[in-house]
Amino acid sequence: MVQELHTYDYVVVGGGISGVVVASRLHESLPSASIALIEAGKDESEFELAKYTKYIAAVRGSSIDYSYDTVPQLHMDGTRKKAWAGRALSGGGAINVGAWMRGPAVDYERWAKLADDDSWTFDKLLPFFRKSETFLKDNPDPVLHGTQGPMDVQLMKDIRRGKCYPLAEPLKQAWLEVDPSLPWNEDINNGYPLGMGDCASTLIGGERQFPHQKFPLDGVKIFTKSIVARVLLRRDPSSPLPVAVGVELVDGQKIHANKEVIICAGAFNSPKILLLSGIGPALEIHQHGIPVEVDLPEVGKGFRDDIVMRVAWRLRHPERGLSLGSPALTDPDLVNNLPLDFFVWTQCPMDEVRKALEKDGIVDQEHELLHPKVVHQENYIMWMAGRSDALLAKLGLSNDGKFMCTSTYNLHPTSVGSITLSSADPLAPPVIDPNYYATETDRVIWRDALRKQMRVLLDTPSGKSFVVEEAPPPGYPQLTLDSSDREIDRRVGAFGETGSHPSGSCAMGKVVDSRLRVKGVRGLRVVDASIFPGPIATHIQAGVYVVAEKGADMIAADAKPRALSAEKL
Repeated sequence: MVQELHTYDYVVVGGGISGVVVASRLHESLPSASIALIEAGKDESEFELAKYTKYIAAVRGSSIDYSYDTVPQLHMDGTRKKAWAGRALSGGGAINVGAWMRGPAVDYERWAKLADDDSWTFDKLLPFFRKSETFLKDNPDPVLHGTQGPMDVQLMKDIRRGKCYPLAEPLKQAWLEVDPSLPWNEDINNGYPLGMGDCASTLIGGERQFPHQKFPLDGVKIFTKSIVARVLLRRDPSSPLPVAVGVELVDGQKIHANKEVIICAGAFNSPKILLLSGIGPALEIHQHGIPVEVDLPEVGKGFRDDIVMRVAWRLRHPERGLSLGSPALTDPDLVNNLPLDFFVWTQCPMDEVRKALEKDGIVDQEHELLHPKVVHQENYIMWMAGRSDALLAKLGLSNDGKFMCTSTYNLHPTSVGSITLSSADPLAPPVIDPNYYATETDRVIWRDALRKQMRVLLDTPSGKSFVVEEAPPPGYPQLTLDSSDREIDRRVGAFGETGSHPSGSCAMGKVVDSRLRVKGVRGLRVVDASIFPGPIATHIQAGVYVVAEKGADMIAADAKPRALSAEKL
């Protein structure tokens, strides 16, 4: 049977946040260009688990999640961890928690340095941050915030119409009793989030905003349930570099690109597609019987993800309606939205970080983790015993209003992992190895973050007024102020999980250049979180949008000179 021939100017692989933004913006900037958007999943915007905030835990592991497993993690008791990735139009935007945080400016300054391109600094990225958002707040700062973008963004306290959970103020006071200098940050998206601050979110009114519905895709040809097997490359005698001319799907169908192929498949699958196409470490590709097209050693090799661990705490007066599940907590603005009030971003003592870096063999007084504006850690409380049924089952608890849950992150991991192929079969999952908790620096920063949270709850008058004790899972000692490093590490090994911020597997400066062009290939770019050249100490949704906005702008800018030249002919 003869396959139908599909040819477009631009072929975008991956219909997640990045792919949707790139396809939409390219059509806006280049209205005469033909654009195809290829997605392995389908439109799941009416899928109840994805649509409503109250089901946010259940959507992970559902039919619209790849629900990958990592390899056994050597430094986490040899356990496998889940690796979530959206398999639907909107991708991660269909399963994430909606946090809209840009992170510290200093992290983007490091991006610019690694890319040797100051257009990646925080200040230079502000126009692209603004472009995606409509910030729903009276008189927002026009330098920092957009008011005409596709995505509605709102502070969580405003989403709840100004209401706070009953223990919000005592919790804030408890943090100040531990550190009186901890500032309240009125705008955590100003590039300097250290301190306490209200989270901004795209989950508004109890419902998710799906990027593929918010960014116009009229005029874009969308292929759903279409899995890309490889990028098609052509060798041109007039050029030493191969040219990307399209993609082949697993059913053998080919979709050709006159101008560019743009991979937006995320930190797990973008490197996988490159490797399947013969682009990556030559030895690894050859081992799977794939012809080597471009020997690019760093494909898949800069992968990072952070760890979160959730800990349940027994409340002192549950009858007062302090947590979800309590019959006394009935206000729909509190019950139907994410049950948290504010976040706390902190630093580990710099002397401890410096000593840990030295143990890891790093002696660098200018290391990014020693910068005075760096963010190492994040803590927040969810007013529920646990976010998922799986976690509650492991803890032996239920959301009955008697417990609350802390979430602790090391947002700036130094442990580096990899994404590799399991086989030459494009339907096989990639081999995901985050190499969690592998460095002394990560362990020191993470333990300090948890101990800060324990001091807040167990060693302050305000904390002790509403918390009795930790509710340990069966078979584990209770976490206390006297818990040893070994006890903490054992708990992290068993209960630490992905922070769902995977990045770096096609890093800028190593795999792509600062215009996101794959090195050694013409007409091929990667535009998603895989190009992050280093971590940003935050939840990465806003960072993914800014990469996509800037990437689309660069692609359009590179196309226009060619178009003008053609017009002159």
